[in-house]
Amino acid sequence: MQNRQPAPNPGGRIVPALLLAGGSWAAWNYFGGEGIVSWDGSIRLVPALAAAGMGLAGLVLLADLSPRVVRLCGYIKARRTTGLKGDARWVKSIREVRKALIPYGYSLFWGTFRGAPVLADIESSAAVIGPSGSGKTTKFILPSILALSGKRSGHSKVIFDFKSDMTPQLATRLRKNGERLQILNIGGLYEDRLGQASACHNPLTLICDTFFEKDGLLDVTDIVRELCCVLDRDEKSGDGDNASFWKNANRRIIGFVILVVVLIEGRNATLGLCLQMLNDRESLIRHAGWVAGRLKIDGEAEPARMPIEESPWASRHDPQDVINFTEFMRGLASGIADMLGTPDSRMADGILAGAQQALAGFDITTRAHRVTSRTTFRFSELKDKGQVTTACIMLDSTKIAAQEPVLAVLNWCCMTELKRHPRKDAPVYIFADEIANIPWRDLQGDLTWARAYGVRLIFAFQNFPSFAHRHGDAALECLLSEAQIKLFMPQQRNPKTNSMLETMLSSTSVMVRNSNANRHSGAFTMEGYGLHEDGKPLMNAEEIRRTEKGILFLGNHRPMQVDLPSIAEIHPWRKQLDPHPFTGKRYLKRVKLRIKPYSRPLLSWIAAGIKYLFTLGRDA
Repeated sequence: MQNRQPAPNPGGRIVPALLLAGGSWAAWNYFGGEGIVSWDGSIRLVPALAAAGMGLAGLVLLADLSPRVVRLCGYIKARRTTGLKGDARWVKSIREVRKALIPYGYSLFWGTFRGAPVLADIESSAAVIGPSGSGKTTKFILPSILALSGKRSGHSKVIFDFKSDMTPQLATRLRKNGERLQILNIGGLYEDRLGQASACHNPLTLICDTFFEKDGLLDVTDIVRELCCVLDRDEKSGDGDNASFWKNANRRIIGFVILVVVLIEGRNATLGLCLQMLNDRESLIRHAGWVAGRLKIDGEAEPARMPIEESPWASRHDPQDVINFTEFMRGLASGIADMLGTPDSRMADGILAGAQQALAGFDITTRAHRVTSRTTFRFSELKDKGQVTTACIMLDSTKIAAQEPVLAVLNWCCMTELKRHPRKDAPVYIFADEIANIPWRDLQGDLTWARAYGVRLIFAFQNFPSFAHRHGDAALECLLSEAQIKLFMPQQRNPKTNSMLETMLSSTSVMVRNSNANRHSGAFTMEGYGLHEDGKPLMNAEEIRRTEKGILFLGNHRPMQVDLPSIAEIHPWRKQLDPHPFTGKRYLKRVKLRIKPYSRPLLSWIAAGIKYLFTLGRDA
């Protein structure tokens, strides 16, 4: 085998050339002060040799360094990526996302970027994802609520307080800021700390109002069917048509009972009374016979019939609509009376039991019945002009299974009243903490068109699988596509969430070096290794799990790595909260951020003044 000959190394002449140049320069400085030619015209030998040495060294250096400079330029060019494998990168300056931030004032708080607060608003929805203990409440929800509070510059809000720990801390501050605070305390917790009694909201008030609205009789049965779908929700089942049959039968009898109780009791009707009628089978049969017009009463020749057409709302509607509604009710009552009157009917017993189970959460012995037995607060007040209102819905986390139906109905009432309000453009922010535990009717639809009604949804949950388990994969896909802002908290531990986040961050192009260089290869030569462009995740799943920064997606901008100080570290918000109800103490830490609103430009002040003068302050 022949030995490989070493490659010529022209760079070996550089060091001698530098030594020659240095010696020649020193000799020139020492002997060449009077030049090469002496005063008598003779050539001075030492300066001449020094000049020749410097010239020769320069030629050698030029000949040897020029190829190296060319190769160095080629090396640098070869290391540059073209972006064909991905051009993802992090935001480097706040100026890159300036258009996504509010122009001035306060808004939702998304952490800090290089010490500056990130305040951005939404028009539709946002998502905050982080495991338990990552700070969804203390680092985002509480600061954002305080940022949106205030009588003049604030906005109306709905807060789903799943653990009942936020409302006791916020109540005093929200009232001091001039807001109208309504607390629906379903669990009856911390009443001494809240400083006010629980508000009440009767879901059947919406149906009573519809009876008295113009042409409302055409909408009553639709609204009742919607309410029945909320009360008796669809379950994930493989029975198919069989499960659908039982659900429809349950909802049919629930809807009939609701209409009967509303027709009899008016605004005093409650879901608790509906459950009482369902529990008393004989009473239900009598009322069905009365509505159908075949209830026999001792001493009366003719059967009794409910005078539906003589109801106080009848005169507000077209006579034909009243006739149609009356006939509908009598036909529905006849079918239910026949079903319940059949002896040894197991099907009727099963349907009745299903209806009773659907309304079990509104038992007249519960706190939930107390909150839903009358109406002192309407969700439509959230859109009233000239008043900022905050509604807090507090749950008892030890009774989630029992109070979940009540929460589902109140949530439906809230969304329905907000959508029906004439001020469609008035914004209302809904903070749904632990949305994976909150029942929500048609969540996918609300994510799609809630923005048209001014409803801005903010969902906080632990990970993608928990959200999909509760609301379905389609709702998760809709959230990911519709959410304008997505914030991933630090300490992400769920593998599926980390994998999906890695995909969302996309890839960036990098130059990969495949090296098999040997000791004879030069410093910048391409011999011995190769370079090729490849794609690398901007952050892989392991880096996501270990990062201490939040990852923020603002609209279509590049992702940001943000710091997320706790509200205990933000001045002045840290001292605006009352003590935590679990510990009885304020949670204070060293100040890391002194929050201030974005300053308002001078031109904006001038425009606001001109608008005030022309509108006489009506729209100010």
